[in-house]
Amino acid sequence: MKMTLLGAGVRAPFVLRGLAASRAELGLDEVVLHDTDAGRLGLMTALGGHLCSEWGAGFAVRGEPDPRAAIAGARFVFSAIRPGQEAARAVDEEVPLKHGVLGQETTGPGGFAMALRTIPAMLGYARLIEEVAPGALLVNFTNPVGIVMQALHDHSSVRAVGICDGPIAMQRSVAEFLGLPREQVHADYFGLNHCGWIHRLLVDGNDRLPELLGRFEELQAADDQWRLFDPGLVRAIGMLPMEYLYFYYYRDRAVAHIRGSGSSRGHQLQALNDALWPALRGRIEAGDLPGAHSTWEHAMSQRDATYFAREAGAAVPVEADEPGDVFEGGATRGLPPR
Repeated sequence: MKMTLLGAGVRAPFVLRGLAASRAELGLDEVVLHDTDAGRLGLMTALGGHLCSEWGAGFAVRGEPDPRAAIAGARFVFSAIRPGQEAARAVDEEVPLKHGVLGQETTGPGGFAMALRTIPAMLGYARLIEEVAPGALLVNFTNPVGIVMQALHDHSSVRAVGICDGPIAMQRSVAEFLGLPREQVHADYFGLNHCGWIHRLLVDGNDRLPELLGRFEELQAADDQWRLFDPGLVRAIGMLPMEYLYFYYYRDRAVAHIRGSGSSRGHQLQALNDALWPALRGRIEAGDLPGAHSTWEHAMSQRDATYFAREAGAAVPVEADEPGDVFEGGATRGLPPR
């Protein structure tokens, strides 16, 4: 069975690792990577093939620059594209913030600007799927997922599902807190991708959510993702919120924190990726695939270490950004943790 990954970005190895772990269940023979950037496609194909070999994935990994050939005959198409890349994301986020309005990848004016670039590209891929892989299921991880899925539903006949790793991370977090395997904890989640809540938490048929709400401070101490929310608010709504709801419940706080950091997440990731791709190229061209793996892992650890830091008001190391304040009249970089 063939699966196509649209978008050979820096997070592609995470998808490949999940596929490798589930290969026996999925019956995959081939995973085809496609990207509009031929250089990046070649690098990620080499790294992805090396990693899948190390993981004993059992399926072939190849790159295909032609989208029609990449999609043709696929049983599944996984989409994780970013038209304009991080440079466009940085503009999306920073222009609203200069006017005191929330600029974020999928929320507010920044998210809408991203949607305007992304929807035409996704509908173009949908047309190809309709032509050369009409039975394929499109698994959409492309942001902003909700608007993209609405466009696919309204303007194509492609079978598509939108996914987000947030609800799974929430389920994993509460299961670990309760000392239970994730499979034993059913998180009843409702909402749309980056805007949703766990409103029931079933273990052996019993709802453990009231217990979690009562012990919310302990949950916050165990996992940083919950520290964004005031315990009183969480108990008042009676549900566990997805972390992106921080931008709705605490909009003004988020804007102040991001502006106070002197930069944006998009700008930070642009600098990180601008350094990563040449480093990967050097390793891969030298035949040092283990070294490329280490380089990629180091970059991903840097990315993870600062996730949601500036938004929450935590200090962000100056070296995480390029020098210079990107906001007019911005405050000192890095507010103290709240």
